[in-house]
Amino acid sequence: MGGMWKRETQLVLCLEALGVQARACLTQSALVNLAIWAALAFWAYSRSAYWPLALQPLATLIIDAFERVAGVSPFSREDGSIALYNHMRFITANPFGGGIDLGFNFYNGDYSKSADKAQTDKFEHAWKLLGLQEGMRVLDCGCGMGDWLYWLKTVKNCTVVGINMTDAHVLVVRKRGMKCIHSDWQTLFADKARFAELAGQFDCVTFWDTIEHYCKASEITVLGGLGRPGGTEVGTEKGTRNEQKRIDTYGNLFKMAGELLDPNSSCGKMWSSTLHQTHSWKEEGLYGFWQIYAMISYYDGVYPYLRDGLSKFAPYGGFKLTHEEDRTEDYRMTSLLERNHFGYVKYSGEPCALVSSLCCLFTDPHFWVFHIDAVLGLLGLETCWMWHLGGIEPHKPKKDAIAMLLWQVYSKAKA
Repeated sequence: MGGMWKRETQLVLCLEALGVQARACLTQSALVNLAIWAALAFWAYSRSAYWPLALQPLATLIIDAFERVAGVSPFSREDGSIALYNHMRFITANPFGGGIDLGFNFYNGDYSKSADKAQTDKFEHAWKLLGLQEGMRVLDCGCGMGDWLYWLKTVKNCTVVGINMTDAHVLVVRKRGMKCIHSDWQTLFADKARFAELAGQFDCVTFWDTIEHYCKASEITVLGGLGRPGGTEVGTEKGTRNEQKRIDTYGNLFKMAGELLDPNSSCGKMWSSTLHQTHSWKEEGLYGFWQIYAMISYYDGVYPYLRDGLSKFAPYGGFKLTHEEDRTEDYRMTSLLERNHFGYVKYSGEPCALVSSLCCLFTDPHFWVFHIDAVLGLLGLETCWMWHLGGIEPHKPKKDAIAMLLWQVYSKAKA
């Protein structure tokens, strides 16, 4: 079943899942969810009936709808991202070490490749585009379980550091013998003393499939989009609070990347593999609204808007876009070809998966959304992830999918 299962027993994984979920009980979202369950349980007890317990999904939906409009919620979106990736660690059949990572693989039209080959080709492709050389220093922000870093370290003899906010991932990266900082990048960048230890120390900074999570549904809202210039297209953010939030997030991201780079490095590049939004959610119908709600509920994040939704902020960090390619179909096909990939995930049913799911009933307010989607995946039906990339028909993506994946190389602009 892949590398992980050769190294770790189900007992170890179950204990790890329990530990991760126990810590999750102390998060803001989990505490609010427990309060909702407690209130519903009291209501059920007072009425001597069980039906009030079934209202938890409705309570969560009402809270989420208010958040989407006004940006106010007792839940934490950061907690939601962590909950997803903690859970994915235990429900997939091969979450690391077998050619399947938390991004996707590089087929480039050849879908006969093995997962290991397609992943290695991805890394080699990025290596060449970035102009990296053996022995260089690379920091990966949002490093997942460290496949990219492990390849750099073992194959290219690079010095590597990862940043990750998901504790289950941090444990894995450290087990694999690499340095991993347990933090989100905003907190780390704001901590001047801590960040000073990293500043100017790297030849390259990479962001693999993580930037799409950085703007939250509680930040890019309906009210925040009001005030756009008259006559502009639906979804235009210029002059709105939403635009300012993008500047604060992506502008700071590029600034951090610039400060991490060694000014004397012969490389001096930043890599982005990031999902972008192709059109406004307001252009979708009811089916699309549900899929978007499901996506935000557990995959989380409001993507950079339109093709230049990230690149236009590069000057804030002194960067310019020097290479770009659309790899949406590689992402979609990875999910279809490798059902142990997190995209079109096939719930494994292993003991550690069941333990994690049971705990998530209490730690994750969006438990039901996630598991409804998991059932759809088991039945071979379209899930929210596959919908937003273009559906589940191999080699025939639907037109006008709401997401596209761009690989981008950014170079420090010459003074």
